[in-house]
Amino acid sequence: MGWLTVLPLLGLNLVSLIPAFTGHAGPVYPVGAMLLGSSFLYFGAQLARRKSNSAARRLLQASIVYLSIGFYLTYG
Repeated sequence: MGWLTVLPLLGLNLVSLIPAFTGHAGPVYPVGAMLLGSSFLYFGAQLARRKSNSAARRLLQASIVYLSIGFYLTYG
């Protein structure tokens, strides 16, 4: 189950940098995207390692933060 959580998050980190390389985001976006992606990956790795409901809940909360701040970085 661990790689089913971590592998998509690694792909998401790579895909989230596409707007920075195509010129569709400002200069702050790549730094923010990497910080957000790294923290999201951290919580995913915690779920893969612990496999508990509390780790899953923290990953869910991290995804909500990731989406809202990522949207602001892109369009704000």
